[in-house]
Amino acid sequence: MSSNTGNTTMAFLLGAAAGGLAALLLAPRSGEEIRRRLKDSAGEMYEHGEEKVKRASSQALDRATDVGEAVKEHVDDATSAARSRVDAVKEAADEAKHTYEKELRRQETRG
Repeated sequence: MSSNTGNTTMAFLLGAAAGGLAALLLAPRSGEEIRRRLKDSAGEMYEHGEEKVKRASSQALDRATDVGEAVKEHVDDATSAARSRVDAVKEAADEAKHTYEKELRRQETRG
């Protein structure tokens, strides 16, 4: 059993060494190049995020404008309806006043 353990350990160490060597030999870029690419990627990600924020902000502003216009329409409609009712009440009040004055004159001519 101990020879199997030794063989397994040796195979593991040789595999690790071969893997490390292969990684060093096959690494496509130096540390400096990797840092530069990471920096470039971070810059691209920032620009992409900034673009998304601008787009979302523009969409939010458009939606807020749409909502504002819809609210203004409803307020204008409600204001118009209220003015119509006020005008109708004024007309009714004027008519009632004229009717009352007529009735007073009629009673004065009788009396």
